[in-house]
Amino acid sequence: MNIKKSWETYFFKKRNIMAYNKDKEPFENISFASMAEIDIEPLLKRIDSRFANYLRMRKDNPAWILFYFEIDNKILGYSFLHVPVQEEWNDSLPTNSGEARVSTNFVYPEYRGKGILSEIAKCQIKYASEHDLKLWCVIENSNVPAMRATCKNAHIDRTNYLIKVMKRNVFSVLTNPVRVNLLLGNKRERR
Repeated sequence: MNIKKSWETYFFKKRNIMAYNKDKEPFENISFASMAEIDIEPLLKRIDSRFANYLRMRKDNPAWILFYFEIDNKILGYSFLHVPVQEEWNDSLPTNSGEARVSTNFVYPEYRGKGILSEIAKCQIKYASEHDLKLWCVIENSNVPAMRATCKNAHIDRTNYLIKVMKRNVFSVLTNPVRVNLLLGNKRERR
């Protein structure tokens, strides 16, 4: 493990809070559904275990909305929106009522570089706009590919610093305005 990665894993990590740009018309191959309403069983038969774990973990939870890009009955990529009715903590940051937070973006390696994540983001932007939600996400500063992809539809709005003790997030510091949170109980990292 290199020094920078070790530092981020054990002590201190910088993340960017991205605010999404306004409406763009999405591509037609995007589907979305509330995790409280979707029947995940048909999907489970044709997806990998990582995606299946996210579906099972978020099943029946109305705060989560699944977006996926599909061609010829094959899912090429997916993402979730976290849209709680009251403040909920996820990944050491709160998502508030009136907000939609992009989470768990993933495009299968063989389909990367084809604009799939950008198309999913356009659909999420449209969804947030139609529901009067502030759309945002968090990207680790060291995740250059994700930053590059997300900057096509968003811009850096704030910064989040995680102060860690032996891999465990202890404080979350937000800028603009400054807010420091001790990460105990329901504020601990969950995804």
